Amino acid sequence: MIEVEPPHRLVVTHFSPMSGQQDVPENYHRLTYDLQAVDGGTRVVLEQDNNPTTDSAEHSAESWRSMLEGLKKVAESADS
Repeated sequence: MIEVEPPHRLVVTHFSPMSGQQDVPENYHRLTYDLQAVDGGTRVVLEQDNNPTTDSAEHSAESWRSMLEGLKKVAESADS
């Protein structure tokens, strides 16, 4: 973990073997999760850096979008 500000922020590093790059610190992504209170819920903002190409950034964005949609479904079903 790089940074923790409960309950609003978490910053970690992440290595993806799917990148085809070596598992060395300069190839890690920095992931930042920010939680923001909104009317009736919480907004989750996720940022990832260190994408070497536009294609890899788009692939990561789609993967995270899918994960966040799944998280939303689980959270909403827990409320009902």
